[in-house]
Amino acid sequence: METTPRALTPDSLVTLLTVNDVSQILNGLSVVTIRRLIRDRKIAIIRIGRSVRIHPADLAQYIEQQRREAL
Repeated sequence: METTPRALTPDSLVTLLTVNDVSQILNGLSVVTIRRLIRDRKIAIIRIGRSVRIHPADLAQYIEQQRREAL
């Protein structure tokens, strides 16, 4: 999954999510599953040192990509 780099301005700064945060947002999906999605590059991440963070917009994009319309 390829994402476009975002220009950083003081107004565009948001709180980045941890893997645990994403697990809770996705109704308790396991941390192992979230890490697997990251490993398989299905969710874009930001690395700060050895820490992994997820931008809320990237999580929203992943969720939207999972949407399947009813027949």
